[in-house]
Amino acid sequence: MVSAAVVMMGADRWGRMVRGVHRVVGTFGGLLIFWALSQFQMQPWQVLLLLVALQFMAEFLIVRQYGLAMLFITPLALTMMNLVPGATPGSLITDRALETLLGVLAGLLVAWSIHEPTLRRLKNQVQRN
Repeated sequence: MVSAAVVMMGADRWGRMVRGVHRVVGTFGGLLIFWALSQFQMQPWQVLLLLVALQFMAEFLIVRQYGLAMLFITPLALTMMNLVPGATPGSLITDRALETLLGVLAGLLVAWSIHEPTLRRLKNQVQRN
């Protein structure tokens, strides 16, 4: 759902496509990072330091380059989810990849089905209220 919403934040069709590409490429890069990190047996204090470092990088990059920030947001979220009993890195990676692809595709379908002047008019109405 977030992937679809992120796509819709673009100012126009081209911007929405760019946001979708950033989301997919950044997420898949983040999945690779998470996979690599999940190969290590970490102590709780090491996991905590990892989470702090990932959060810092995500916050630092989110306002500058969304796609790069996703390289840190994805492993941050999945590392926290991996702490849940029964969660496996493989299932988390598969689920996140499918959810991201489906969300971005849904967002792009909506983005391309909206008539641009109508969308601009709706945005102006919302901003006035």
